[in-house]
Amino acid sequence: MQIILNFVFSILGSIGAAVIIWYYGKKLIEKKKIDEHKKMLLKLGTRFFEEGLTKFHFSRDDYESTLTTFLDRAKTSISIISVSLKIKQEEGGITDIFRKKITSNEAFTITVSLINPNNQALIEIVAETLNISKNNLRKQIVDMLKDLFDCYEQLTKQERSRFKILVHNCFPMASVVMLDATETSGIIQIETKLYKASRNESFGFQITRKSSFFKRNYIAWQRVIQESMPIRKEDLVL
Repeated sequence: MQIILNFVFSILGSIGAAVIIWYYGKKLIEKKKIDEHKKMLLKLGTRFFEEGLTKFHFSRDDYESTLTTFLDRAKTSISIISVSLKIKQEEGGITDIFRKKITSNEAFTITVSLINPNNQALIEIVAETLNISKNNLRKQIVDMLKDLFDCYEQLTKQERSRFKILVHNCFPMASVVMLDATETSGIIQIETKLYKASRNESFGFQITRKSSFFKRNYIAWQRVIQESMPIRKEDLVL
């Protein structure tokens, strides 16, 4: 009997030891995974910090403010490159912000470049990407350009010289809003467009620190502006 009991206790002891080893082994593995995740997050965060990325928007729901509120932060300049600059009604009037900025600061400059509504081939490509009709897209662009011209016409000659309304004949990888931007400072907010997805699903990021990534983006977006061309109000016919 004693031999049997000793055997049973031995088995139970082995099972207990196995359980203890399994439990602590699992904890060690989990700790190792956590440590690896922490290292990965630190490495990623450090890279983002070094390249000047301060925000990442996984969708439009991630934005902390409306576009008009964001634009109101600008002190010296606003530059926008967009498809149609279409915004929700509740976001307010963009041209009201433009008028306020350019009339209250004699050095403030505004540059807006939208897709050329008279470039039929480009309109077809962009409309397909955004999953909307060509006529709808063209109307959005023309309506916004007319709003911009209405704002422009209310300005003095000196104020008009600081307000550029342009169109571009390319389809950049995203839209951009730049506030007070130079090669080394300011805010660059970029928003991509997912193929045939809702605009609300667009993701983007914000660069606000001096870095090579900031400079590369600034130069590239300035290149789009330099290649853009002016358009006349009388050319905006639906």
